[in-house]
Amino acid sequence: MARLEPVDLDQLGFCSRLLVRFIYWATRKKLGKELSPLKIAAHHPRLLFGRGLLEGLALGSHAVDDRLKTLASIRVALLAGCPN
Repeated sequence: MARLEPVDLDQLGFCSRLLVRFIYWATRKKLGKELSPLKIAAHHPRLLFGRGLLEGLALGSHAVDDRLKTLASIRVALLAGCPN
């Protein structure tokens, strides 16, 4: 359980709300659900944007084979104790 509650979109400004809703949509499209860490990171939309940009660039990089990226993400999830 997280120490912070997920952000309420009504508390955000217009631009921040638009950004957060776009990131939620992209996550739902890719994974099928919204993740709790994203909802908590939405307290700081600039940080959420930077995090999304970094992850997007890492996934879009062609320096490493896609199978190796998938294997690395599974290994990290196992080390972190992620149930999925």
